[in-house]
Amino acid sequence: MKVLMDFTVDRSAAQGNSTFDSLTNQALRASKLVAGSKDLSSTRVNFEHVTMSITAYADNYGVGDNSVYQFFCPMAFDGEGALWLQRDSNSQNPYYGTKMLKCGISKRVFKGTKESNTKATDNKVTGQEHKDH
Repeated sequence: MKVLMDFTVDRSAAQGNSTFDSLTNQALRASKLVAGSKDLSSTRVNFEHVTMSITAYADNYGVGDNSVYQFFCPMAFDGEGALWLQRDSNSQNPYYGTKMLKCGISKRVFKGTKESNTKATDNKVTGQEHKDH
């Protein structure tokens, strides 16, 4: 949820924009579902919804001052895989905790305004490879 709170957007440019309002509301609803989850399985599912909402938000409005990194865990959800976003460029896999914290594939970098105004794709493997787990 920290990533969502760190985003800064020129609200005057987005004011009255239905896409902005919709994406903001989706992310906030998904965040509340994570906070209210009763078990780890539903937390993971709801966390994926947060990630998808924030990714759509970042695609449309950027990520503020600092870059946001998108990672992929191919083992999440019984091999279907799942994405997550984080501020750190080193994998910190939220789906498997300390057991596989460094395991993840870097998929995208949303460049912050302090680094650059462009978005880049970065498909390198980082952390440990899943085949070893």
